[in-house]
Amino acid sequence: RWTQNFLHSALVDVKPGKNTFTIAGQSVQVDLPAENQGIRAVFWSDPCFSSKWISCAYAEKFQTFPRSVAMLNAVYKDPSMDMFAILGDNFYDQTGELAKTIFDQLSPDVKRRFLLVVNGNHDNWVCGGPGCGDVSDNFGIGQMQYYTADPIASRSGNGDFLDFSIDPDQRKAWKTFQNK
Repeated sequence: RWTQNFLHSALVDVKPGKNTFTIAGQSVQVDLPAENQGIRAVFWSDPCFSSKWISCAYAEKFQTFPRSVAMLNAVYKDPSMDMFAILGDNFYDQTGELAKTIFDQLSPDVKRRFLLVVNGNHDNWVCGGPGCGDVSDNFGIGQMQYYTADPIASRSGNGDFLDFSIDPDQRKAWKTFQNK
């Protein structure tokens, strides 16, 4: 799964203040806050804009997709913003298409900020728990394709924070954690 995606990574030195990098031919400015200073951030949890995988009862009524995109793009025009955080249940997405849909609409001003992502229970099993897990769940493994987050591999402490060796389709233990 997710073979259409790719990651480029590098360790780079950054200093507090403005840092400019060239990524895929595009100049990107990353602002690192000074040590021991506060930060400005938007924290999101359980963002829902589609009923593709779960019931998103208020998506249409509150126009959660266009309003979320507009809000984030407006807020991150402010150069004092430092970080964007999604605290779990990241769009209730089994395939990555919902993450791609929203990130494709976010401006470079949003994307250049530091991103903090936490896996929620719906990021492992879209239904919310192992008792209803199925073949389409990504067990959080798919998250690293969009958020460079692999919490299980991160626990090793050896610096290999992404583990691409896990194939969620190799075993059919859909009702277990990490399909193990």
